Amino acid sequence: MKLNRRLIPIYVGFFAQGLVFWYAIEKLFMMSIGFNTFLIGVMIAIYSTITLLTEIPSGILADRWSRRGVLILSSLALAASSLIGALSNDVAIYLISSSFWGLYLSLSSGVTESIVYDLLIETGETKKNYEKYIARVNISSSLALIIGGLTGSIIGQYLGLDKAYLLSIPASLISILFFAIFKEPKEHLKSQEASLLKHTKETFAIIASNINLIQLSLMLILSGMILSIFMEASQLWLIAIVAPIVFYGPLNAAVCSSYGLSGVLSNYVKSKKRLVIALAISLIVLIVLIFTRNVFYIIFAITVISIIIQSIDIVILHKINNYLPSKTRAGSISVMSAAKRLTIIPISLLFGSLASAFGIFSSTWFIVIIMIVIIITILFVQDKS
Repeated sequence: MKLNRRLIPIYVGFFAQGLVFWYAIEKLFMMSIGFNTFLIGVMIAIYSTITLLTEIPSGILADRWSRRGVLILSSLALAASSLIGALSNDVAIYLISSSFWGLYLSLSSGVTESIVYDLLIETGETKKNYEKYIARVNISSSLALIIGGLTGSIIGQYLGLDKAYLLSIPASLISILFFAIFKEPKEHLKSQEASLLKHTKETFAIIASNINLIQLSLMLILSGMILSIFMEASQLWLIAIVAPIVFYGPLNAAVCSSYGLSGVLSNYVKSKKRLVIALAISLIVLIVLIFTRNVFYIIFAITVISIIIQSIDIVILHKINNYLPSKTRAGSISVMSAAKRLTIIPISLLFGSLASAFGIFSSTWFIVIIMIVIIITILFVQDKS
């Protein structure tokens, strides 16, 4: 209960930060100002590059300065992204908006997981409760994203697509107030005793010297490829079948619900056997998606796959945290996230090119290949608890 009370500002802060209305109509807005499927892939590559360049420094900053402070900076970056997005009337300006969104991603990378894990240590709770508290954080964020998705499609339909961006700004600023009052754990402050250069070297050395961390990082990279495609390009399946705008809100809400539901599922897929079964189910759902043009199945399939992949990410991150000391926890996770981002950049460009040339449904075979590689990788990774 003590830990849960400590996390209340985090729960509310992430709810406010997740109340973004433009996620549901982003691709429609982008298409209206000159984007096509290839340029969407370019956009993903650009913000991924920004995230890649800033992810490791932001993780080290969180370790050496304040994880609460880094979360506040992430909210400011998100608010800036929404404002510039609302003012965009061409591709170039919108790319600036997406760059700030990439900065928001890097600033929030690894921070929540590090906070929860260190609070478990500081309050004396068992580390086995990691998934439980991460699920609660994800559920608060997921609930906001669902509300934002459903409301966003209505705003886009009746007030205009740009208004969905403007109306997202207040909630991002409100989240800052709750992050500011959060009492963060102090375990990570031990990193201040070492020089910045020594701390940075130690962060990289911890990962490079542990084969288990390398294997787990590989799994994060592969799952990150699929999540990136579904989170950024899910609306393209609806655009391909000319679905009414009213379905974009439910799709976004369903995908966003995966944040919360994946936390629940992660408690049941901790073993290698269950991970493989879950991935096999998602593979079947994915293959059926290639041959289906039904809007309800499209929403169902993208949601199921997102839930399964994100639940696997939670399990992997728990295993990773078991190997990391607190003083380099956020930085080490940021290094892994940066490696993941490095692969997402070419993957986004490639998938955008494939979708532009062959259509989004035929390009889904590319995701099938990645999914099969993940299953094979899991079979060779040590099942460490």
